[in-house]
Amino acid sequence: MTRLLLAATPPSLGAVLRDNESLYRSIFRNAGVGIAVTALDGLLVEANDAYLRLLGLSRQEVLGRPPVEFTHPEDRPETTDKLAQVIAGRLDSYRVTKRYQHAGGTVRWADVNVSALRDAGGAVTGVIALCTDVTDTRVAEQALREASAEDGTSFFTTCTTGNCEDGAKYQKEN
Repeated sequence: MTRLLLAATPPSLGAVLRDNESLYRSIFRNAGVGIAVTALDGLLVEANDAYLRLLGLSRQEVLGRPPVEFTHPEDRPETTDKLAQVIAGRLDSYRVTKRYQHAGGTVRWADVNVSALRDAGGAVTGVIALCTDVTDTRVAEQALREASAEDGTSFFTTCTTGNCEDGAKYQKEN
Protein backbone atom coordinates (compact mmCIF):
# COMPACT_ATOMS: atom_id res chain seq x y z
CA MET A 1 0.00 0.00 0.00
CA THR A 2 2.81 2.45 0.82
CA ARG A 3 4.35 1.70 -2.54
CA LEU A 4 1.16 2.77 -4.36
CA LEU A 5 0.95 5.99 -2.40
CA LEU A 6 4.57 6.89 -3.23
CA ALA A 7 4.02 6.22 -6.91
CA ALA A 8 0.92 8.42 -6.94
CA THR A 9 2.61 11.29 -5.09
CA PRO A 10 3.42 14.14 -7.50
CA PRO A 11 7.08 15.15 -7.73
CA SER A 12 8.23 18.00 -5.54
CA LEU A 13 8.54 21.48 -6.98
CA GLY A 14 12.31 21.25 -6.53
CA ALA A 15 12.46 18.05 -8.58
CA VAL A 16 10.35 19.60 -11.34
CA LEU A 17 12.59 22.68 -11.42
CA ARG A 18 15.75 20.52 -11.57
CA ASP A 19 14.27 18.47 -14.41
CA ASN A 20 13.27 21.61 -16.30
CA GLU A 21 16.73 23.13 -15.81
CA SER A 22 18.35 19.91 -17.01
CA LEU A 23 16.10 19.85 -20.09
CA TYR A 24 16.85 23.52 -20.88
CA ARG A 25 20.60 22.95 -20.55
CA SER A 26 20.45 19.89 -22.80
CA ILE A 27 18.47 21.73 -25.49
CA PHE A 28 20.83 24.71 -25.31
CA ARG A 29 23.99 22.58 -25.46
CA ASN A 30 22.85 20.21 -28.19
CA ALA A 31 20.93 22.54 -30.51
CA GLY A 32 21.99 22.39 -34.13
CA VAL A 33 21.86 26.19 -34.37
CA GLY A 34 24.08 28.66 -32.61
CA ILE A 35 22.55 30.25 -29.54
CA ALA A 36 24.01 33.32 -27.87
CA VAL A 37 22.62 35.28 -24.92
CA THR A 38 23.54 38.93 -24.43
CA ALA A 39 23.00 40.84 -21.17
CA LEU A 40 21.64 44.39 -20.97
CA ASP A 41 25.20 45.74 -20.92
CA GLY A 42 25.62 44.34 -24.46
CA LEU A 43 28.06 41.60 -23.46
CA LEU A 44 27.67 37.89 -24.19
CA VAL A 45 26.86 35.85 -21.10
CA GLU A 46 26.15 32.46 -22.69
CA ALA A 47 26.91 30.69 -25.97
CA ASN A 48 26.41 27.13 -27.10
CA ASP A 49 28.83 24.94 -29.04
CA ALA A 50 27.19 25.60 -32.44
CA TYR A 51 27.69 29.36 -31.95
CA LEU A 52 31.31 28.81 -30.92
CA ARG A 53 31.90 26.69 -34.07
CA LEU A 54 30.42 29.46 -36.22
CA LEU A 55 33.04 31.82 -34.79
CA GLY A 56 35.89 29.32 -34.45
CA LEU A 57 36.45 30.47 -30.87
CA SER A 58 36.30 28.99 -27.38
CA ARG A 59 33.73 29.90 -24.77
CA GLN A 60 36.40 31.82 -22.83
CA GLU A 61 37.21 33.89 -25.92
CA VAL A 62 33.54 34.81 -26.49
CA LEU A 63 31.91 35.39 -23.11
CA GLY A 64 32.15 38.91 -21.74
CA ARG A 65 32.57 40.46 -25.18
CA PRO A 66 29.98 42.26 -27.34
CA PRO A 67 28.64 40.13 -30.22
CA VAL A 68 29.35 42.95 -32.67
CA GLU A 69 33.08 42.17 -32.28
CA PHE A 70 32.52 38.92 -34.19
CA THR A 71 30.41 40.52 -36.91
CA HIS A 72 31.94 41.36 -40.30
CA PRO A 73 32.93 45.07 -40.30
CA GLU A 74 30.44 45.96 -43.08
CA ASP A 75 27.57 44.46 -41.06
CA ARG A 76 28.47 46.08 -37.73
CA PRO A 77 26.43 49.32 -38.03
CA GLU A 78 23.14 47.47 -38.56
CA THR A 79 23.99 44.91 -35.85
CA THR A 80 24.86 47.64 -33.34
CA ASP A 81 21.70 49.64 -34.12
CA LYS A 82 19.28 46.69 -34.00
CA LEU A 83 20.79 45.21 -30.84
CA ALA A 84 20.53 48.59 -29.09
CA GLN A 85 16.86 48.83 -30.11
CA VAL A 86 16.10 45.37 -28.70
CA ILE A 87 17.93 46.08 -25.43
CA ALA A 88 16.06 49.39 -25.09
CA GLY A 89 12.74 47.61 -25.64
CA ARG A 90 11.93 49.54 -28.84
CA LEU A 91 12.17 46.40 -30.97
CA ASP A 92 10.97 42.98 -29.83
CA SER A 93 12.77 40.91 -32.46
CA TYR A 94 14.37 40.98 -35.89
CA ARG A 95 15.85 38.64 -38.47
CA VAL A 96 18.92 39.29 -40.60
CA THR A 97 21.36 37.39 -42.78
CA LYS A 98 24.82 38.62 -41.93
CA ARG A 99 28.49 37.77 -41.96
CA TYR A 100 30.69 36.72 -39.07
CA GLN A 101 34.48 36.83 -38.92
CA HIS A 102 35.66 33.26 -38.22
CA ALA A 103 38.84 32.99 -36.15
CA GLY A 104 40.44 31.06 -39.02
CA GLY A 105 40.24 34.16 -41.22
CA THR A 106 37.23 33.16 -43.29
CA VAL A 107 33.81 34.78 -43.47
CA ARG A 108 30.83 32.74 -42.27
CA TRP A 109 27.26 33.64 -43.25
CA ALA A 110 24.36 33.12 -40.84
CA ASP A 111 20.63 33.66 -40.72
CA VAL A 112 20.18 35.29 -37.33
CA ASN A 113 16.93 35.61 -35.37
CA VAL A 114 17.28 37.99 -32.44
CA SER A 115 14.65 38.39 -29.71
CA ALA A 116 14.30 40.23 -26.44
CA LEU A 117 14.22 38.13 -23.28
CA ARG A 118 11.63 39.52 -20.87
CA ASP A 119 10.72 38.97 -17.25
CA ALA A 120 7.17 38.31 -16.03
CA GLY A 121 6.50 42.06 -15.96
CA GLY A 122 7.58 42.51 -19.58
CA ALA A 123 10.88 44.26 -18.89
CA VAL A 124 13.78 43.33 -21.16
CA THR A 125 16.32 41.25 -19.24
CA GLY A 126 18.59 40.28 -22.12
CA VAL A 127 18.71 39.24 -25.75
CA ILE A 128 18.86 35.81 -27.38
CA ALA A 129 20.18 35.18 -30.88
CA LEU A 130 19.59 31.98 -32.85
CA CYS A 131 22.18 31.67 -35.62
CA THR A 132 21.93 29.20 -38.50
CA ASP A 133 25.14 28.82 -40.49
CA VAL A 134 24.22 29.27 -44.18
CA THR A 135 27.76 29.62 -45.53
CA ASP A 136 27.57 26.51 -47.71
CA THR A 137 24.32 27.73 -49.28
CA ARG A 138 25.77 31.19 -49.95
CA VAL A 139 28.89 29.68 -51.54
CA ALA A 140 26.78 27.39 -53.76
CA GLU A 141 24.53 30.29 -54.81
CA GLN A 142 27.58 32.39 -55.69
CA ALA A 143 29.02 29.53 -57.77
CA LEU A 144 25.71 29.26 -59.67
CA ARG A 145 25.67 33.01 -60.28
CA GLU A 146 29.20 32.92 -61.64
CA ALA A 147 28.49 29.88 -63.82
CA SER A 148 25.30 31.41 -65.20
CA ALA A 149 27.10 34.69 -65.92
CA GLU A 150 29.62 32.75 -68.00
CA ASP A 151 26.98 31.05 -70.16
CA GLY A 152 24.48 33.93 -70.26
CA THR A 153 21.69 32.27 -68.26
CA SER A 154 20.23 33.08 -64.88
CA PHE A 155 19.27 30.51 -62.28
CA PHE A 156 17.90 33.16 -59.94
CA THR A 157 14.66 35.01 -60.41
CA THR A 158 12.95 37.51 -58.22
CA CYS A 159 9.78 36.43 -56.49
CA THR A 160 7.14 38.99 -57.43
CA THR A 161 4.08 37.07 -56.25
CA GLY A 162 5.00 37.07 -52.57
CA ASN A 163 4.80 33.27 -52.59
CA CYS A 164 8.07 31.70 -53.64
CA GLU A 165 7.34 28.31 -52.15
CA ASP A 166 6.83 26.90 -55.64
CA GLY A 167 10.59 26.82 -56.33
CA ALA A 168 10.57 29.87 -58.64
CA LYS A 169 13.78 31.04 -57.06
CA TYR A 170 15.71 28.38 -58.96
CA GLN A 171 13.94 28.39 -62.31
CA LYS A 172 16.28 28.75 -65.28
CA GLU A 173 15.67 31.74 -67.51
CA ASN A 174 17.05 32.41 -70.99
